[in-house]
Amino acid sequence: MMDDDTPQGLNAVLYFLNYITDVSANPVLPDHLVEQIKHKYKSEMSKLMCVAVKWAIANPNFNYESQIPVHYNNKQIYEYLINLDKIFAEENVYSKFL
Repeated sequence: MMDDDTPQGLNAVLYFLNYITDVSANPVLPDHLVEQIKHKYKSEMSKLMCVAVKWAIANPNFNYESQIPVHYNNKQIYEYLINLDKIFAEENVYSKFL
């Protein structure tokens, strides 16, 4: 459940966990999905996801498990978010939408 401080794009970012088998994989998201975020998603949604990842990295103690049902614990979810942050930086997702 989202509260007033939780960014709108967080659930979208966490939703990808339903399709990830290893949160420590490099890259954690397949290339085609990163390309969709950069070029096919509405720019507002991509921006919301960027804001959410940046917020999540700054909030490691947030209860991510309570947001949406996934089969990962908070530690694993945070590892995924760190890896996603790296991909967004390396693939210029942040520079395009923030």
